[in-house]
Amino acid sequence: MKPVSTQMEQRIALVLFPFKAYVAMAVPFLLLCRAIQSVVVARSQFYGDPHAAEDMVLFGYAIAAAILFPGALFQTLICRRGSASSTYVFFVVGIIILLIYFPRYSYEFWPVSER
Repeated sequence: MKPVSTQMEQRIALVLFPFKAYVAMAVPFLLLCRAIQSVVVARSQFYGDPHAAEDMVLFGYAIAAAILFPGALFQTLICRRGSASSTYVFFVVGIIILLIYFPRYSYEFWPVSER
């Protein structure tokens, strides 16, 4: 395929930038949510779901991964050769972060059999 103009490549990169920034910048917020959650639960001053803020950050990672993968494929097919590599890296980092924090939810999907 013929590469598209650089202006189109810049527009695609501009659309994907907020999702790449979220993958890079949300890690401190995820760690902060975990720290606050551990303090609040230890003091028993919280009557709601203590994981709500962490869930929102992880939901953002799921959305970012869902946008970055098709964006990377689109960049691979349409843009120049090297423009999709950073998008793939951000996608993989987002998936790894989701998999690191996913075991907390594993009991909901794979219940332990009773003996």
